[in-house]
Amino acid sequence: MTTWKAAIGMTALLATLASAAHADSRAATERHATLAVVVHSRNAVSEMTLKDLKRFFQGERRFWADNHRVTLVMPPPGSAAREVALRRIYELSEGDYKKYWIQRVFQDETTAGPKSPASVQAQLALVASTTDVLAIVNADSVKGPGKVLKIDGKNWKDEGYPLK
Repeated sequence: MTTWKAAIGMTALLATLASAAHADSRAATERHATLAVVVHSRNAVSEMTLKDLKRFFQGERRFWADNHRVTLVMPPPGSAAREVALRRIYELSEGDYKKYWIQRVFQDETTAGPKSPASVQAQLALVASTTDVLAIVNADSVKGPGKVLKIDGKNWKDEGYPLK
């Protein structure tokens, strides 16, 4: 009887731990950040629709209007900005996002997915040095030589901005 009670106790403990882990996982995916979309300061684009932004970041559109290939840059892995970008742009988890890009590469639909620098500073350095960059960054980190795009006619500080 004691072994049976121990097994029930262990099962209850494991269920509690699994539930806590699931709650932590949900809390992590519900972290908040307002995203800004940034291009090199010399880029002629000053705004785009959310639909076009998704088309670029989902690999459906790969070139600017001047036929230069777009260099996509996502927020650093593990950041709140990346989690928001995954939800708003891809509607995918981190694992599904990786699978999505592996599939696109193996199907010869693209040569690589977006760059994912390890830090916000590295992300902003790419914006400064790459004229064809299209980057999603945490709006609180925006500074320097890049140009912030309006999305659906709204600035990241505006009410109703779609990437909050």
